[in-house]
Amino acid sequence: AAWGALLALIAAGGWLLRRYREIYWRLGGLLLLAPTSSLIPLADLTAERRMTLPLLSLSLGIGLLLQRLPRKVGLGVVLAGSIAMGALTWNRTQVWTSEESLWRDAVEKAPDKVRPKLQLARALELRGAVSEAERLELLEQARALEPDNPIPLAELGVFHLRRNEPAKALEAFEAAQR
Repeated sequence: AAWGALLALIAAGGWLLRRYREIYWRLGGLLLLAPTSSLIPLADLTAERRMTLPLLSLSLGIGLLLQRLPRKVGLGVVLAGSIAMGALTWNRTQVWTSEESLWRDAVEKAPDKVRPKLQLARALELRGAVSEAERLELLEQARALEPDNPIPLAELGVFHLRRNEPAKALEAFEAAQR
């Protein structure tokens, strides 16, 4: 049934493409964006890489729209867009320079999510030069967000083991098993 629906969708897309040339980029953008929509929950917050294919299709549409403008105006729009995109790309590149900066950005943008806090705590541990208080605070925040989730409790147990606090570690591990 799913394959039949997919074939029908492709056939409809082919008919629309032949009939309405300018609908291609809109249809392509929507089809390529669908797997990353909010209908399917994503655990990974760093979804920038998921926009590559939809942007390819949408860039075709922008090209079609730019054809309608006078040449000098179109070149100005392309130049201004290139400068803006270059600045935005530079900004995102700075975020992706280290694991710590990536997960700090994710925690800032999604303060109510557990996974970015856990990943930031792990990244801070790998760096080693950060205070343990910040890591402990992140793990406690993650635990408070989802008290029934065993992963933050297990991470707390590992944290306390590494600090040579076996009683606290055992307590966290037992809570994780419940």
